Amino acid sequence: MSASSTPAPTGWQLSPKPQLSGITSIVQTFFEVAAAKLPPGPRFIKQSWVIDFQKGTTGIYVLFLMWYFQNYAMHNWVYFALHGTYGFLWILKGQTFPDPKWEGYITLTSAIFVNIGMVLGPYWFAAYLLVSGQGHIPSPQLQAIAIILHTVGVCLMFGADIQKFYTLQYRKGLISEGLFKYTRNPNYLGEMMLYSAYALLAGHWLPWFVYAYVWGLLFWNNMAVKDASLKRKDGWKEYSARSGFLLPKINGSSTVTYIVTAVILLYIYTVYSACPKAK
Repeated sequence: MSASSTPAPTGWQLSPKPQLSGITSIVQTFFEVAAAKLPPGPRFIKQSWVIDFQKGTTGIYVLFLMWYFQNYAMHNWVYFALHGTYGFLWILKGQTFPDPKWEGYITLTSAIFVNIGMVLGPYWFAAYLLVSGQGHIPSPQLQAIAIILHTVGVCLMFGADIQKFYTLQYRKGLISEGLFKYTRNPNYLGEMMLYSAYALLAGHWLPWFVYAYVWGLLFWNNMAVKDASLKRKDGWKEYSARSGFLLPKINGSSTVTYIVTAVILLYIYTVYSACPKAK
């Protein structure tokens, strides 16, 4: 079977499709077309190739920026260690427990203008702004917060993906234990945490803007589509009652979760806003 006729779904598709309604259906249809089928040309590029290239070369990109701007400050090395390691782990993930949703084929137009132009390329803004000195100078305290966020985020994201990958090999159906016990999307939560670490270090509004539209459109839509699919599985009612959509329910209460989250975010913002601007 040729690449252009390969039926494998892209990362914005879910097969079989659940019943969607309202804005979720519109956004899902848009991403299915934009991310894979934009003309002209056949669908001959595997989506995972595009993602792996961008993530896998991030460490090299950060080192190049440090050389180009002759800026070898400690916080830049911290950024390199975090984002570069994440890229390496992503490649390792693809070789050991790959996500089949990235194995679909896409057109060159979709690869350049949507996958790279709208998502993966802007993900590199944080490194550029930090190393070029257009953000702030992250304090040691903020660097520590970023390292903690990144570490927990990586563990959540990769741990959840590993659990899902091997569980589904032996048992189909609802995954409602382990890292998925109290949140239905620990992988997305982890990814949001680790990218927040990059934005914190950069100290500029632009990475937050990029992450906001990616999370608000792509991530949120994917999670809504996933929920629509899970509703058809046995045990959904009990599972949805004890688990959060994104944030884990603490002691079975969404209210407690929101209060704890608000306190943590307020503390992080206090530290973040106290960092001096780069000259």
